[in-house]
Amino acid sequence: MNQLQQSEIISETLTFAESGVQPFEFYKSDRIVVEQVFSNLPSLKKVAISRLEKLTEGKNNQNFKVYTDSGVFVIKVCHTSEVQQINRQVEYAIIKKAYRADLGVKPIAFDPKNHSIITEFIDAPVWTFQEIRTAAALKSFGESIRKIHELSPISHTYHIQDLLDRYWHSLKKYNANDTIKIKDFFETIRNKLDVYHQSSDIKFCHNDLHYGNFLKGQKTIFMDWEMAGMNDLYSDLAAFIHFHHLDNQQTELFLQAYSKISLNRDKLAIHQDAILLRELLWVLTKLQEGYTDHYYADYRQRCLKAVMNKQAKLL
Repeated sequence: MNQLQQSEIISETLTFAESGVQPFEFYKSDRIVVEQVFSNLPSLKKVAISRLEKLTEGKNNQNFKVYTDSGVFVIKVCHTSEVQQINRQVEYAIIKKAYRADLGVKPIAFDPKNHSIITEFIDAPVWTFQEIRTAAALKSFGESIRKIHELSPISHTYHIQDLLDRYWHSLKKYNANDTIKIKDFFETIRNKLDVYHQSSDIKFCHNDLHYGNFLKGQKTIFMDWEMAGMNDLYSDLAAFIHFHHLDNQQTELFLQAYSKISLNRDKLAIHQDAILLRELLWVLTKLQEGYTDHYYADYRQRCLKAVMNKQAKLL
């Protein structure tokens, strides 16, 4: 994988207490956004920015490719979400953990004042949906995801059950119509998740294994660790299967590469339904938060239709 050379910049983390955290003002011009972040970090404040490009990837954040006299960086200026409860300081620590395991990009700096994370820029394409569905890719991803799950445990949790509960209780206050429609499905899936829970299945998980989060080169680089934490490994596997629309044959190939031990297919099916539910509740939350892009309305419609079809089979 080709990597642009960078000067060695000491990674640093300011504490929230030191920073006086205030929500970032996204209405500012892109240049001001980036300059403000760099100025908050002693190791970067003297770096000269030559130009920047706004990247289209990411639904929760603003991402920029920044050209400087010290190299090329990616800066992620993060939105905050009370419901998702994403801890950016934890995310930065996880990025460092993934980098040490040869699974992620090199972390450069974290600025909690503007909820911003700076990493190295890697000159590599993103895996496409179709590329991931090939036999060779599925085998490779099965092995790589196993490596993620083998990383040492951390104290930060991001359990699928807790996330569904937070979404549900938040939406019931503001979006009663949609929650009433899917109430039976939510309760059924939520109860089955508890029934199938096993502490031995709780592993370090990425929790957002979507094709837009993988760089392709000599090795696969995983990005966007904001939802990472301790969770049921079946949730991660189910998300990968869900996002890439794997058929039965592709699923078996992927799972065989992931583990030589037989996995509980009934539990996996429940977690696939839970991921579909998670996606619907996520997009409803985004609409509740005021997102107006057509993507969200369209995604809501598709997820809601899929959930309603599954719910009809339960009755």
